[in-house]
Amino acid sequence: MYPVGDLHIGDPMSRIDLFQELVERVKNTENEYILLLGDIVNNAIKTSVSNVYVEVRPPGEQKKLAVELLRPVASKILGMVSGNHEYRTKREVDQDIMLDIALALGIEDRYDPHHLLVDIAVGRSRYVFYIFHGHSATRLPGGTVNAYQYVHMNLFGVDAYIHGHSHHPYVMPFSTYFYAHNNRKVEQKIFYDISVSPWSVWSGYAIRKQMRPRPVVPITIELHSRPKKMGVFIGICPE
Repeated sequence: MYPVGDLHIGDPMSRIDLFQELVERVKNTENEYILLLGDIVNNAIKTSVSNVYVEVRPPGEQKKLAVELLRPVASKILGMVSGNHEYRTKREVDQDIMLDIALALGIEDRYDPHHLLVDIAVGRSRYVFYIFHGHSATRLPGGTVNAYQYVHMNLFGVDAYIHGHSHHPYVMPFSTYFYAHNNRKVEQKIFYDISVSPWSVWSGYAIRKQMRPRPVVPITIELHSRPKKMGVFIGICPE
């Protein structure tokens, strides 16, 4: 499973070519799937930080291209949420770009503008992921990791919290102990905090603010049935 966010279609530095390679892989490989975490389009408008004059295509064409790119794997998109770049248009004129994309793909039942619980059965094992776009834009990865600690307290019991926005790709394992009422024992719950890679390279706003360049490194989540086991790789999962 590949969580994808911050593609920023329309930004001149978006690596759509690399994303197309991933789509082709998912389309042609059994049991591979995608999660969409928002900021799929760059959607520069006059009131936004993004520069409308450097976009390589206007927002309407960005949305159209997103649908074209995702249509071959529409049935393999397990869930999708909106990002702050799409929310610009929702805020200004009540047009939900990610909902439009979901409707065009016929998967509106797998979309929520804010957050989503994705429940997956793999054989006799179940995995639950909490996906949302994110909000922290700290300069260093440590600040991003710290910013999402409270999310773990807001919703407990999932296997991973998956988000984007910060452009800091990382995978952090955590654990906590809880009292299990069914067997009256203290048990350990292991979970992951996963921040996905951007698909655009260092440019424009990031250079002006002297934010650190981030690599384009897709994250892969590998799920096993028996025993229940999850592997998380930064990069394409090894064969």
